[in-house]
Amino acid sequence: MSLSPSTHTVINIAGCCISRDVFSMHENDGGYKVARYISAFSPLLVFDKGLTIDEETFWAEDTSCLCSNFLKRCFHQDTTRTSLNWLSKTCADYILLDSAPLRKPIYELENGILCYGDNKKLLDHMASKGLIPRHVKTHPCDFFGEEEMDLRLKKYADAILASYRPDQIILLEVKYKETYYRHDDNGLYRFRKVNRESLGKNIAFGFNKLCEHLKGCHVIPMPEHVIGDFEHKGGPSPLHYVVEYYDYALACINLITQGLPIEEERSQIHVLARQCSELCKEKQKKSISYLNLNYDPAQRPIRHLQTKTAYCFYRMLSHMAKGKLKDFAKIRRDRYRSMLSQ
Repeated sequence: MSLSPSTHTVINIAGCCISRDVFSMHENDGGYKVARYISAFSPLLVFDKGLTIDEETFWAEDTSCLCSNFLKRCFHQDTTRTSLNWLSKTCADYILLDSAPLRKPIYELENGILCYGDNKKLLDHMASKGLIPRHVKTHPCDFFGEEEMDLRLKKYADAILASYRPDQIILLEVKYKETYYRHDDNGLYRFRKVNRESLGKNIAFGFNKLCEHLKGCHVIPMPEHVIGDFEHKGGPSPLHYVVEYYDYALACINLITQGLPIEEERSQIHVLARQCSELCKEKQKKSISYLNLNYDPAQRPIRHLQTKTAYCFYRMLSHMAKGKLKDFAKIRRDRYRSMLSQ
């Protein structure tokens, strides 16, 4: 599925971790140079009035127990509305965008300023130090309504177009995934539902509007049958996919940077998407489905010992040696039934 990247191609990224992982999931960032990456910001708020923060005090404040320096920077850029300005300080051959930031709520501060609804612990800590106003209200991700969102996304798209030609812009389609794969037991499980329908709707709305406002940009569609990955380096999440997806997305970027005619590019991306879909479909076929258990890693219910084949096998041998195989089978059956009833 892979193609060779163009030598020394520089990429800037504005979006969530999915876009960054397209490169970081591969050795040496897949052969690209990721120059600047902004995340944990709202494209809907980049032109609103921001906060004036005492820079020296803000950066001197130790927040290592709350977040990484990267997320602290993202928080600062979002609240001061400097995300796009910081991104534009390094020229890049391409910019990679996604609409996943639109899934987050919007925080309102006591002075009326709005900010990206993430990392509330950091926000509350900074407010307790008097560096920013207190948080007073949380608005849902669709707070603005579709008409207002469209106007704000148009302004955001225009700002991107002021720095990049359409043929330098790559838009990545992202979607919430309902199921995920576990490597340790070759199992397929279902994520707990947390209002995913409305969040996914907001992401899809943003993607469609950015396609419309960034006419002529490159688009990497989401293949069918892609699932989440429990062992993803960022932890289990409906937006953390299996490695087959990242191989596909990088192959698409390798293709885009070849500078092919747009129709030929789209045709080849379609082929890559179909290949990725088949790989993910095959992975699901070979896995053991536990979708009826509604298992979620955050809930940590009874461990699914029936998936630990080796463990069960040796326990079975132990009970056989003691002449208690029937008792062992009854215990296993009862535990399995108890999990199904949860």
